[in-house]
Amino acid sequence: MKNKVIMGFLLLLTVVSCHNSPVLLLPTKEQSLYDDKYDTLTNNNISIKELGASSIYAHNGFLFVERNDPKSQLLVYSCQDNEPVAYLCVKGRAKNEFNSAHSYCKQFMTINGKECLLMGDEKSLDIKMIDIDNSLAHNSTVIEDVKQVPLPTRNSGYSVYITDHNEWFNHNLLYINSLEGYMEAPKFTITTNEKEKEIKTFGNIMDLTEDKLYVLYQGKMRIKPDETKVVFAYIGMPFFFIYDIKKHNGIAVHDSLKMTFDNPDEKEINNDIDLFALDVYTTNNYIAILSPNNSVTNYYGQMDCFPILRFFDWDGNYLKGVVLDKKIHEIAFDEISKKLYGLNIISEEIIQYDLSYVNLP
Repeated sequence: MKNKVIMGFLLLLTVVSCHNSPVLLLPTKEQSLYDDKYDTLTNNNISIKELGASSIYAHNGFLFVERNDPKSQLLVYSCQDNEPVAYLCVKGRAKNEFNSAHSYCKQFMTINGKECLLMGDEKSLDIKMIDIDNSLAHNSTVIEDVKQVPLPTRNSGYSVYITDHNEWFNHNLLYINSLEGYMEAPKFTITTNEKEKEIKTFGNIMDLTEDKLYVLYQGKMRIKPDETKVVFAYIGMPFFFIYDIKKHNGIAVHDSLKMTFDNPDEKEINNDIDLFALDVYTTNNYIAILSPNNSVTNYYGQMDCFPILRFFDWDGNYLKGVVLDKKIHEIAFDEISKKLYGLNIISEEIIQYDLSYVNLP
């Protein structure tokens, strides 16, 4: 009887300790984003109307548009004249076809000396690596390699690939452990040859209802082009994380004076959710975050809300921000032409900006 009492006390102590432990374990860098006076970046009066467009990204002088068209789920434009140059990713089950093509992390890399785009397929752990140059030359999808992301036990998440080390950097979203009957916090891991190493990020989950947890833990993950770091920016929390792949550590960058993972404001969340990062693109010099600077209701409603494009270095230091003169939901940047593209998924319009006028590193 005495042993049962002791065990019960130890179990209670463990539960209380876990409940009181901090939610976020990463060291946090506070950045004030309030007092900046933003310049407005005016669009080039050039737009592309693309029905069914759902996502955009750019690379080496080309704009890639994901869309809902079974004959071509990926349409490629030239950034030089904004004319279509290739129709890729036909719907189907063959090796070079996709049931539902989507590049979750918008990652390009060099494999076997070839420039490749990593493209996922719905309800599959396969990542198909599209040979861009050959695909453009033949106007047909050419697959260089197929790899499987190491997330077989997770409900959902994202992965980026590190070529030199044959590693995957993974974001594993919330999931319910059916054996133990509890929900686990998101995890960030590095997988090499099926061996997984976790980078400790969360001690436990926020004290919120399940539906709010799934909303607030969502984000966008992008890799630095030189594959040394990864950024994960949250859509509904004023945070982004930067992970060093070689050192296997990370930092959190927080928008000062706003809510944190350790003390979310449930009343504020119930009223509406402030959007922090709708989309992200990266260069080797900086991280660019599309910040609506408004709530979900306003930004996806009829109000004229104009987003801020905020720039940070890879140490998490805030560099500058510019206001865009159109409401957009996704961004793409081509380093060759210095053109920024913004997609409004409601009007299905792609807007073009010239970033060469913005003084960036």
